[in-house]
Amino acid sequence: MPDLLRAERIVFGYHGAPVLREVSMDVSAGGFVGILGPNGSGKTTLLRALAGTVRPARGRVLLDGRDLSSYPRRTLARRMAVVAQETHLAFDYTALEVVMMGRYPHLSTFEIERPGDFTIAREAMTATGTLALQDRRFDTLSGGEKQRVIVAAAFAQIAGAAGDGILLLDEPTVALDLAYQLELGELLRERQRVGSLTIAVSTHDLNFAASLCRTLVLLKNGQVLAVGPTDDVLTSPNIRLLYDVDADVTRHDATGRIVVVPVRRARAGSQP
Repeated sequence: MPDLLRAERIVFGYHGAPVLREVSMDVSAGGFVGILGPNGSGKTTLLRALAGTVRPARGRVLLDGRDLSSYPRRTLARRMAVVAQETHLAFDYTALEVVMMGRYPHLSTFEIERPGDFTIAREAMTATGTLALQDRRFDTLSGGEKQRVIVAAAFAQIAGAAGDGILLLDEPTVALDLAYQLELGELLRERQRVGSLTIAVSTHDLNFAASLCRTLVLLKNGQVLAVGPTDDVLTSPNIRLLYDVDADVTRHDATGRIVVVPVRRARAGSQP
């Protein structure tokens, strides 16, 4: 498949401290890419660069072969949605109002929401299992409920996108219990099956990434340690290099999926 989104040797830092160092990666149209790495490796910053919310000091990000910085923000927002780790709102919005925020890029200045926008928002809430929460205040929801409402807002935002919609998720399973993690995984698979959707996700959850992602990017100290198909990249030696952890990597008999079991902190000089 052609590259939809591409980072080319991007360099970025905060207050003079380097975070991304010559990072290159591709996200193919219809792809599902996982970005893995320890805390401070640059995963979230890389997602922000891909979304265009931070601009690299050097290098560039391309969307459909065109520099991301050349797109108007409204155009990007109609095509690309970001699900952050945490969402804090200044006012008491209901869950439906939060999801409706995803429709703002599709409205002209001073234009109010149309019936079709409410239909799209409610369809997104139905898909994420949050429609019953539509009248609840967002700040009264549990962490998992909030996360699913934000995912619904992202789906509403990129609904009807010209070309592939792009969903960028930053640690989406942090606030979810095991059941909701499984539901989120199934939801993302289904959305890709029925529509043109490209996904990139940063996560600490190796098994979540193994079950969903077709391609992985391993980041450490702001540099790409490895990139490629999940089966080739998610190996015991790479996990040891990435996290300083010895892990068993096997394949589950029933599902055929890779399973990662951390065993111990790696000791200097020990073999993986």
